[in-house]
Amino acid sequence: VVTADDVAKAKPDPALYRLAASRLAVAPQRCVAIEDTPRGMASAIQAGCRVVGVCHTLDRSALTEADLVVDRIGELTVERLLSVEPREL
Repeated sequence: VVTADDVAKAKPDPALYRLAASRLAVAPQRCVAIEDTPRGMASAIQAGCRVVGVCHTLDRSALTEADLVVDRIGELTVERLLSVEPREL
């Protein structure tokens, strides 16, 4: 678990996602971030993560930077997460 208390700067700074990937001993490009705000998505994208946008409080038009957008978290399956293409650096 990584929280804002573990990093010096908050989102959209990518430090939180980079730290999470480091603690998992994987490259950020192998991670999928699940976010519901443009600020959170920017953080994950800058870190190099793939991003799933979830329409909790915002509609799809606000989550256009995501690699995949779903209406609710219940739509996600392992197969669907694995289908999100890695970001190019």
